[in-house]
Amino acid sequence: MEGAHDMQNNSKRKYPVKRMDISINMEKTGAHIKRAIKESGYSMREIMEITGITTEQTIYKWYSGKSIPSLETQIILCRLLGLKITELLVIDGELDFFRGRFFEGRLFPETSDKHKKIAPINPDLHAKNPLRRLLNCREELFLPFQLQVQ
Repeated sequence: MEGAHDMQNNSKRKYPVKRMDISINMEKTGAHIKRAIKESGYSMREIMEITGITTEQTIYKWYSGKSIPSLETQIILCRLLGLKITELLVIDGELDFFRGRFFEGRLFPETSDKHKKIAPINPDLHAKNPLRRLLNCREELFLPFQLQVQ
């Protein structure tokens, strides 16, 4: 009976099921992260403290494209740098699925190749003190330590 139920659900789909051929370009993402951190004014030590990273080698591996930050660390970096997660990562591959080929603009408007560009850093989002920056977004951000608001 389960097979019949699956077939019934499949017949209700509006859009074809297709594997999306996309991938994260690790080298370009690493260069992007390096540039964003440099432009933000954060030191490597501050990034390590805020993200909970214990060795500089981890960050150097991001910069060189040998690895990328964990999802949790990506979220923290995005909050600190004023980026969306889709702006932090550099995606390669077939993105027609999102550009409207299947959705015909219903879910996503037509887009250009802006996903390949590096988002500018907004210096107005950040105070001089890194802890103050975190306090400003404390409700939205899980931190590995407690911050005291005074």
